[in-house]
Amino acid sequence: MEFGWLIDTQNHEIRTPLVGVLGMTDLLLMQTSLAPAVAEQLQVIHESGNALLHIINNILDVSKLSAGMVRLESRVCPSTLRNNCVHLQWQLTEAVLFALTDLIGL
Repeated sequence: MEFGWLIDTQNHEIRTPLVGVLGMTDLLLMQTSLAPAVAEQLQVIHESGNALLHIINNILDVSKLSAGMVRLESRVCPSTLRNNCVHLQWQLTEAVLFALTDLIGL
């Protein structure tokens, strides 16, 4: 359960500031008085932030799968698809754990 708490906390701690940045860039991009270069730079920030949010969501989803917080149900997936999902889950879990251990220096 401790790992689940960590995932939930990190979900909030990572996503909340990023969603704030995306919201502010949305508001700034709505202004018509922006210089074209500034609008273009804001658009790059916004697109990059969305890409980062997508990556973070994927990492958090894989972490939840690894922690057993989400389960794949065989009745939802045919057996071949289920096996592929499980295999993909293990590959992603290994990649995330490798990245996290590298990040924290273990």
